[in-house]
Amino acid sequence: MLGEQLEGHVLPLSLGTYGCRVVQKAFERVDEKQKIRLGQELHPYVLDCVRDQNANHVIQKILEQVPSTHLDFIAAAFRGHVQILASHCYSCRVLQRIFAYCSEDQRRPLLDEMHRDTLRLMQDQYGNYVVQWVLQHGDERDRLAIVRVTKTHLPLSRHKFASNVVEHVIQVAPPTDLTDLLEELLAPLSPSDAEGLPLLLEGTSPLCIATIMMQDQYANYVLQRFLQTLHGHNRERLVQTIRPVLYALRQRQAILAAQTNAASPYTASIRIPGGGHIGNKPLQAIERLIEQGP
Repeated sequence: MLGEQLEGHVLPLSLGTYGCRVVQKAFERVDEKQKIRLGQELHPYVLDCVRDQNANHVIQKILEQVPSTHLDFIAAAFRGHVQILASHCYSCRVLQRIFAYCSEDQRRPLLDEMHRDTLRLMQDQYGNYVVQWVLQHGDERDRLAIVRVTKTHLPLSRHKFASNVVEHVIQVAPPTDLTDLLEELLAPLSPSDAEGLPLLLEGTSPLCIATIMMQDQYANYVLQRFLQTLHGHNRERLVQTIRPVLYALRQRQAILAAQTNAASPYTASIRIPGGGHIGNKPLQAIERLIEQGP
């Protein structure tokens, strides 16, 4: 009865604040044939619906409730538009549902489009969630493609959105790729590479990417993830590199506290020459991880 009442009205209801909830509930209760029939009413309007604050939820519900053999019209609508739709606040969620519920043949062209724009999507406020989803739930071939792009772009750890992706990369990277990431992390910076980057101390150059990361408001969390993930000799190499830098930053905190009459020597944020400020909590977290071991 409910399905019959909705026939011919799915689009206007889906666009409404309350109507979209009714449509979603209907897809949970009606039989499969009715689900397919109701879903087809949105066939010509998929691109409009996925960018609508209400209708995008209906499209997501269709993806969850309708067999993948009847979802071609949704996946096909995204072809050629992945870069744009992955960067939209509503359609990025639908794209993740397509990856989750559609068949390999339906989602593969969309994944291939995503891979062609991975670096930009990592830095996008919505696109980064799409890349994270693939790292967490995608096939191995897709996870590895993202890992290998990240290996040569580790400075993205300092980016507000991309840093979240890099954390997931560290968690899923195979041992050989994780070692490659560590090598980039510890590679000495040339003067040209270090130009414009935060300094370790006034008048000195940063040692490597790791010493920059521990002083950065976003990258320090990536460094913490490295410490949590690495084991044995590789972890010890990282610890030996950052420990003296941590000591230097702590010394600077103590001097700053003395100058400002702070109650604790470790309460003030530190001004990083050429790089803003770093608060106390990230340094404490790094220090704890070093002391705790793997």
